[in-house]
Amino acid sequence: ISTAGRFDLLQFFLELQISAAFADGSIHPSERNVLHKIARGLGFSSEQLERRLQMQEAAFRFQSQGGFHGQHQGQSSGGSWQQASQAD
Repeated sequence: ISTAGRFDLLQFFLELQISAAFADGSIHPSERNVLHKIARGLGFSSEQLERRLQMQEAAFRFQSQGGFHGQHQGQSSGGSWQQASQAD
């Protein structure tokens, strides 16, 4: 199967696998090993996978702490940028 021109799909597939592995809030060593095998099969390096894992872990921590809205509880769920764009 040729992967030429399909980098976006391969990246999306890998990110789905990472999300599934991270569904319980952490990635176990066996899950990490499987992700490395999947990434290698898709043509991603270990370094590329580890960067994506770090981003996913950071995003999970941010969301579990309430994200942007948890830090700014006075804003509506739409956020101030939506209100500003509606005024334009």
